Amino acid sequence: MDFTFCQYRNPELYKCKPKIVVTQPRRIAAKSLAKHVASERRGKCGASVGYRIGQEKCSSSSTQLVYVTTGNLLQVSCFAQKIFK
Repeated sequence: MDFTFCQYRNPELYKCKPKIVVTQPRRIAAKSLAKHVASERRGKCGASVGYRIGQEKCSSSSTQLVYVTTGNLLQVSCFAQKIFK
């Protein structure tokens, strides 16, 4: 999964399916919102909706909506070419 702003730096990333990343300031908020939205969409957390907080990850290649903490977004945007693989 790749962020939109990374696509401008690396044209290879246009091959990926677009994803939506939502930031939350707290770990518990990101995790509980992902689970809540997944249940509202009648799915499991990790399928179409997931989260990534610290070293904990609940997502797959088919995940379209990912909740992350702001620290995690900053970390991966600074240090990673391919994000959330």
